[in-house]
Amino acid sequence: SGLSFGIISGVFSVINILADSMGPGVVGIHGDSPYYFITSAFLTMALVFLHTFWGVIFFDACEKRRYWCLGLVVASHL
Repeated sequence: SGLSFGIISGVFSVINILADSMGPGVVGIHGDSPYYFITSAFLTMALVFLHTFWGVIFFDACEKRRYWCLGLVVASHL
């Protein structure tokens, strides 16, 4: 379940980046950062890992009734 949340989060992030790259201009020209796509790729990777770990910790905490872990997941989201 956590891996699925992570993959879906990554897919939505990548789709937004690909939509930006299909426009009339390419990001990185006319003063924009040339590292836009690589930075977006690393942020997407980080969000996939975070959603995966958050999902695993959340459902394990629900199963074992560790409410402090639930609070940790919710607090780290904020």
